[in-house]
Amino acid sequence: PQVRLNMSLGSEVSLYASSMGKCLLAFSSEERLKKILPKIKYEKFSPTTIRGALAFKKELAKVRSQGYAVDDGETMESIFCIGTPILNHRAEGYAAVSVTGPKARMLAKKDAVIKMLKEISKELSIHYGLPANKWPQDG
Repeated sequence: PQVRLNMSLGSEVSLYASSMGKCLLAFSSEERLKKILPKIKYEKFSPTTIRGALAFKKELAKVRSQGYAVDDGETMESIFCIGTPILNHRAEGYAAVSVTGPKARMLAKKDAVIKMLKEISKELSIHYGLPANKWPQDG
């Protein structure tokens, strides 16, 4: 079956329901998180959307630990996204990269996509000033 994802450049998605948003926040400073997290209004976009602050904080800890985030149909059902952070010189989330596609296709290539995205993120992070020995996923 054909799947069409219709998003325009500059489209907005919620931080808590996107792999890129999760990456940016998971690698944010505590100070920044204290400013942002209380302002989030958790809206349900699909049955898998994160629904509260406690669940989101647990998700951010998981993202920090594994070095990547997923959006498993949280914004749009049947769509699966994998994202990795690009870190600045302080090892804080500066940007993120992601790959999005139909869930079945993404799950079939999940490990390869994660590996590729982590390599790209590390290279870009170092390019933007992160010392090579500060990449959090090497340890």
